[in-house]
Amino acid sequence: MNWRHTAGTLAVAIGLTLGSVSAGSATGAPVPPQGSLTALGGPVWATFVNKTAVLVSEVWFFGSSNPGPSNSPNVSGARFLFANNGAKFSQYNHATAAAFTPPALTTQTVFLGNFAAGTSLVFGLFVPQLKNTTFAPKGRWFYTGAPNANQDDNVHGKYTVLNPTTTQVAFEDLCHGSFSPVVCAADNPHYVSAWEYNAHLFNVQGATVTPEPVSMTLFGTGMMGLAALRRRRKKVQPEA
Repeated sequence: MNWRHTAGTLAVAIGLTLGSVSAGSATGAPVPPQGSLTALGGPVWATFVNKTAVLVSEVWFFGSSNPGPSNSPNVSGARFLFANNGAKFSQYNHATAAAFTPPALTTQTVFLGNFAAGTSLVFGLFVPQLKNTTFAPKGRWFYTGAPNANQDDNVHGKYTVLNPTTTQVAFEDLCHGSFSPVVCAADNPHYVSAWEYNAHLFNVQGATVTPEPVSMTLFGTGMMGLAALRRRRKKVQPEA
């Protein structure tokens, strides 16, 4: 096996292992588990990019603590960043946004702070229009990270690695329960998610995606398999 073939095989292995981190998702299905959004070490910014969803929603930054799957998180240490309806005050607890989306949807950047390398960065999405009489206050919360951070056990924050220092986050603002009892059935209005991930798009500078340990284990297993294959082929290669 020459080095070009080895490099090509390695690239395929890496792509298969980490492909879900940067690849988009076709409408109609949630993205698979992607890993954690983590700081590279140093300053981190969030820049609002766009939104195409109809429902009103708010983006919050929870730092390294993921409060999910709670629908009534403690936001005392969180920051309200963006609202897609131009509101500067949160409908959750009247917090003031560090930056808010004006009607023109102009680009804006918020400094989130300085973080040690590897620090988990967690964002939440509050959708006040998805009301339920059992919620206090009324509305529904979704979080970035693993599927079990959300009440419907799905990924609601899609990561796309744009470059080595910037990752885009795209939120899905509709709940979709795939198990019994269906936790989303009481949402009013009752919409079923189309998995468009278009409620909010914002870039996080100074961050990247760290694969979950299971992904790294699969990657390591693939590397060992490639090495074993190469050794076997060397043994059977006839001498010149």
